[in-house]
Amino acid sequence: MARNRAPSGKGERPKAEAESGKLKAENRIGERRKNVNSEGGKFTVTGPPAAIDIEIRVRYAEVDPMGALHHSRYWVYFEMGRTELLRAGGIAYADLEREGVLFVVARCAAKFLQPARYDDLLVLTTRIVKMGAARIDHAYELKRKRDGLLLATAETTLACVGRDGQLQPIPESIRSPA
Repeated sequence: MARNRAPSGKGERPKAEAESGKLKAENRIGERRKNVNSEGGKFTVTGPPAAIDIEIRVRYAEVDPMGALHHSRYWVYFEMGRTELLRAGGIAYADLEREGVLFVVARCAAKFLQPARYDDLLVLTTRIVKMGAARIDHAYELKRKRDGLLLATAETTLACVGRDGQLQPIPESIRSPA
């Protein structure tokens, strides 16, 4: 399977699909990589970075009658963060699925601290907290961009399974340190 990189680990960064088109990635020891945008750029990677920031604008269809972002939408945003974290490492989740590598949410928890509102520009930070043989733990922080107010935090545990639903090891392309 092509991972959008040459055997040396160097290659073109795939185009980002976050709604704002702006991404920031961190390496595994927390140093900032250069900012990348939807026009792409060069970088070296052999797996997903440890963290990524994406910008998301709250759409009208996502708010409830009280004008607050509906709680169900947060989980969609968190999934966007996980997908972009993989993509920043040159791995498309769709390619993994075609190879029979699936990640299912085994556990999730969230704390909703303040409401997000229609047209708020948000920054979602998604981090890999721990990776085991067949699981990945993520942590999330969702902040309003204009004032940095923390709106929600969450954690998920993903299990790596095959099409048969049985646990399988996480592929080395994802496990390799960046």
